[in-house]
Amino acid sequence: MLITKEIKSLFRQSRSSWLLLMAFFIPFALFFMLFRFSGQIIQSQIDSSTTKKYKVVWIAEDGQAEEIKRKLKLNLQIELKENIGEDEMIEAIENDSLSAGIIIGENFDSAIAKKEKAEITFYFKGSSRAVNIVEKTLAGYRKEIVKQNLKDSGLPEAMLNPIDVNEQDLSSMQDMIDNLSELLDRTISSLLSILLLIFGAVGARHALNTVFWREAHQGYTLLYSQSVVSSTRIFLSKIGLASLFSFSMMGLSVLGFAAALSMDQTGIIQGIMLQIRTLLNWTSLSYILFCSLPMAFIFSGFWGIIGFNFHRSLSVLLANIAFLLLLIIFVLLGSSSQMLNASNMFYPFLSLVFSIKSIMSADFNLLLLLKAFVPMLVWGIIFNVLNLWRFRKSIKN
Repeated sequence: MLITKEIKSLFRQSRSSWLLLMAFFIPFALFFMLFRFSGQIIQSQIDSSTTKKYKVVWIAEDGQAEEIKRKLKLNLQIELKENIGEDEMIEAIENDSLSAGIIIGENFDSAIAKKEKAEITFYFKGSSRAVNIVEKTLAGYRKEIVKQNLKDSGLPEAMLNPIDVNEQDLSSMQDMIDNLSELLDRTISSLLSILLLIFGAVGARHALNTVFWREAHQGYTLLYSQSVVSSTRIFLSKIGLASLFSFSMMGLSVLGFAAALSMDQTGIIQGIMLQIRTLLNWTSLSYILFCSLPMAFIFSGFWGIIGFNFHRSLSVLLANIAFLLLLIIFVLLGSSSQMLNASNMFYPFLSLVFSIKSIMSADFNLLLLLKAFVPMLVWGIIFNVLNLWRFRKSIKN
């Protein structure tokens, strides 16, 4: 078969094998480092937030409210400051040099023992982590006192405390995880779409340059005109090879990404990766490959137009310029937050980028993806029909 002959001709060049290896290992390395460094960054942020010390002033008579003081000291984020006056404390809190201040009322322990009202004055400015810690500590101590008083009175705790609410404050960490997960989603979809477009363009250009452009510019078109094989079959074998090589590079890029995604992660990134993996399973990756198929056909036609209509030296120069322009376009498209919709599905490069973004989103619409496949395929047919016309014209001339 002609396609078999073209494949052998393509892989006589070691560069073809190296390009396929690069198509797998570059996405694998990039995404592996992205996941690993993201985990390190978020873990360091959490570690710094949990080890940060908040300065809280403690003003009390000697020996008063020692249980509350002990509980506050047990929290590694609280640093109690004593021997500071009330006026100095208030000024420091207003200047944000202190997080909060606690003043224990006179005869505090005596009032508690007599089941009388005891007073605590709590100074703070706005809401902060330190304020939450102190409030929870005081609320916990208050609950213990109520429970003991009820026990001494012979009354069940449920009379005054019918609902026991166990609060677990995970908001700061969870918000951080959610924000990073959202950022990773956008980064992954942008980077993956850019890599697919780049490797697809490189693969089609390399294949066409190896089995088509060189032959066309070295006078092989005369042999084509005298061949018993139809010019259409010759053309389809070469364009088919270019499309296949382009699609293979995009497919290996997806596999490299999948390999990095499947790597075991440790720490906080593990939970984030579990959220991402719920959207990125083998089904969604197969949808990405499905979209890449017509794009490979488009790239073959796109590079074919440049290679056929100009002299070899000029075509190489124009191909390099076109590739740089495409690279800029790919990056701009990848950084866009827009998703696939009815208005952008008709543009060849736009549709692939936005299709990948849509596949990796929670509101993925398979019907819209199928509709976008048709315009991409039509663009590929248009490009290659023009190439076929130009190829036949060059043979006749």
